Amino acid sequence: METGVLLDREERPLFWHLPAGRSATHLPDSRRLWTEMFEQRRLLSGFAHSHPGRGIPRPSQEDLTTFSAIERALNQSLTWWITSADVLLRVRRLGPRPQEFYSEVCPGHAPWVAELRRLSKEMTCTRTGHRM
Repeated sequence: METGVLLDREERPLFWHLPAGRSATHLPDSRRLWTEMFEQRRLLSGFAHSHPGRGIPRPSQEDLTTFSAIERALNQSLTWWITSADVLLRVRRLGPRPQEFYSEVCPGHAPWVAELRRLSKEMTCTRTGHRM
């Protein structure tokens, strides 16, 4: 199950995004997520989400266009993390086009990574987004 989390400037969780309708290949948007992003924008460093499987996750075209749109709406650059079951990737946009980005595998893992992976393994979605 794809799962997401907003992170503050010290990479601590601000809000877990666990919407109804999430699946192994889809993490739906929600008004609550956009509201949290806007309200937390001064503290926000970025957003992390999970992809299914193992190995180095790659941002999808939908990921890239979403990252671009959010940064334009908030008028700030963010960090975007994507985790698989065993690898964490950090993505930063480099230019105005969604396809202009830089990514790197992160060597260490913050505590939120383990929780994101754990929540991604849930087979049923009974929780809604919540603040930490």
